[in-house]
Amino acid sequence: ARRYFLDLFCQPSGVYTQLQRMNRYGVLAAFIPAFANIVGRMQFDLFHVYTVDQHILFVVRNLRRFAYGKYRSEFTHAADIFRQIDHPEILYLAALFHDIAKGRQGDHSELGGQDAREFCRSLELSDEHCERIAWLVEQHLVMSQTAQRRDINDPETIKGFCEVVGNQTRLDYLYLVTIADIAATSPKLWNNWKDRLLWELYSITSLALEERGSNIFDRNHRIEQSRGELQALLQQHGYDLGAIGRLLDRLPQNVFLSYTMAQLEWTTMSLLDAPEDSPVLVAIHECSGQGMSELLVHAPEYDGLFSAVTHVIDELGLDVLSARVGKTSDGMSLDLFQLMATNAQALNRNDCMRLKSRLVDVLSKASVPKPVKRRLPRRLRAFKSNARIGFSAAHGGERTLMDLACSDRPGLLSHISAAMVECGVRIHDARISTLGDRVEDAFILSDNQDEPLSRQLRNELRETLKETLGQDWENSEPK
Repeated sequence: ARRYFLDLFCQPSGVYTQLQRMNRYGVLAAFIPAFANIVGRMQFDLFHVYTVDQHILFVVRNLRRFAYGKYRSEFTHAADIFRQIDHPEILYLAALFHDIAKGRQGDHSELGGQDAREFCRSLELSDEHCERIAWLVEQHLVMSQTAQRRDINDPETIKGFCEVVGNQTRLDYLYLVTIADIAATSPKLWNNWKDRLLWELYSITSLALEERGSNIFDRNHRIEQSRGELQALLQQHGYDLGAIGRLLDRLPQNVFLSYTMAQLEWTTMSLLDAPEDSPVLVAIHECSGQGMSELLVHAPEYDGLFSAVTHVIDELGLDVLSARVGKTSDGMSLDLFQLMATNAQALNRNDCMRLKSRLVDVLSKASVPKPVKRRLPRRLRAFKSNARIGFSAAHGGERTLMDLACSDRPGLLSHISAAMVECGVRIHDARISTLGDRVEDAFILSDNQDEPLSRQLRNELRETLKETLGQDWENSEPK
């Protein structure tokens, strides 16, 4: 029976269909005892729309689709990488076990890895394949979490991710499992934004693994390299070399690490083209094929500026995907937001006009609008979950990382930013990840003296956020 079961995963077609039938008639639950615990198990949130067993089988289905040309437009990069995989059965078995421990006490990834290791040994797979499957189960969340909640242009982030992945083969397999998992969670969860994020992380990591031991993780080298490449691009566009040099000298050094070259190109061109007598610049750039737009804000710095921008964005019903906050050498803010309309698309012309007009008005007056108060939608009131907050060192101890997981609500980011203004905390980077009824956000912070948050300030911010958000809080911190 074990041989026939393993043979099923090696077939060129029919894998998903047969697993569906085996699940329907109880064969999977009988053959894999741990599977019996998740058959029909609901996940009571707006993030997962399927039962655990349905979700697992849909992950297998998505992995199978990577091999079919008709789905190439939806999974372009995954289809290319899938062709390089020597043992697709490893992917299918990892998918079968990745959430098998849901509902048990403990870390479901670690418990699922143990189940996978034992089962694969019973199939008499090689030690190498057993360990790769178990590793995929144990680490199936790490790529998604890194892409969505960390700065993937930071060399330290990539260095840490490389240490987890280890080699190109593991990266290939993990990338495929990650995409299949996200796309099988909810029809609305997989979009161009997540596709781009994961592909960017894959590409950067692949290069880093290839050039390990070189100066690819050297921050100063990366800054010099990006600055030189950007200067050459701007010269090709016809800008004066002196003007380019003066602008690049004004920019905060971190933009050469945290911005992509495409972002550096369009933002610096906007700055070079801006009228000298206009103190406030608001520019919007549509990211072709990515389902989002980017917003550049360049204005005289004042306390609460970031909060003011997020309030305006919320007023207009737009969603923030990420934000990078900086300040030029002459005291001007330089903030870059990635935005999406409520239909998961880039901003239309009307959105852009309204956003520009409102921001110029607010920032010219250096005002901070109050957060918009709106009724909580019924669908969110029905799904309540405890909130968690945690702090850790970031950027070599120069900044503080705050991870916040809580229930979603209208205007959440504007309320969070208002709480930070109240506590005298500065936001340098924000990663916004909305998962149905829940958000998992990450913020890079400092105090008003540009120092990492002290223990006292962390506690003050924690209590202010608890009071502001008004949710039930766990004692543990986000993982």
